[in-house]
Amino acid sequence: MRFGARTDPGLVRANNQDSYGHRGPLFLVADGMGGHRAGEVASRIAVEEILAAMEGRDPLAELRSGFAAANEAIRAHALANPDCYGMGTTVAALLLLGGRACVAHIGDSRVYLCRSRTLTLLTRDHSLVEELIRQGSLSEDEARNHPQRSVLTRALGTAETPQVEYTELDLEEGDVFLLCTDGLTAEVTDAEIGAVLAAEGDPQAKADRLVEMARRGGGSDNITVVVVEHHV
Repeated sequence: MRFGARTDPGLVRANNQDSYGHRGPLFLVADGMGGHRAGEVASRIAVEEILAAMEGRDPLAELRSGFAAANEAIRAHALANPDCYGMGTTVAALLLLGGRACVAHIGDSRVYLCRSRTLTLLTRDHSLVEELIRQGSLSEDEARNHPQRSVLTRALGTAETPQVEYTELDLEEGDVFLLCTDGLTAEVTDAEIGAVLAAEGDPQAKADRLVEMARRGGGSDNITVVVVEHHV
């Protein structure tokens, strides 16, 4: 297994509300929301709490416990700090266990798989525009520029019980995974992402390339990417 990661504030925002981290076979990205730097607090708490829960005895159970602990910690911090009221965060997680991968997510940060040069989105955005797309009220092209494209329907820290989605799949030699916040997907198309992941090069070079593409595309939001290659 090899991986590379990079986070960047982009070209518009003064601070970076994204966080990322890894511990052993677990990789995370988080995109915080909330005023007065509260978003970066929420994303940092989420990453720290989820990673801290991973002790290696029962990784899948620990991942679920980590999400629950993170949700509780974010809500407790917001209650104790009025400036952080209403804060929350997306989280996308990838856990590699033997020949299986577990993907967990809440919000609109994404996990992609590039296998045999084919890109597949493994998550679905928990957002207003995604709901409209599924209802047939909005096209994919219209969604890219919709004024409410950043409105989330789920986030960690905004409800007593977080609605986290979990997916499992079998691994194949050479699988390349991408975890990213929407600062990447707002500026770079899936076709462009797939081309980078399928190309030769180490994961760090691919992560750097994707961030630079997002910056050249406008860099309208914080950008965080983690690229993970699976090798037996």
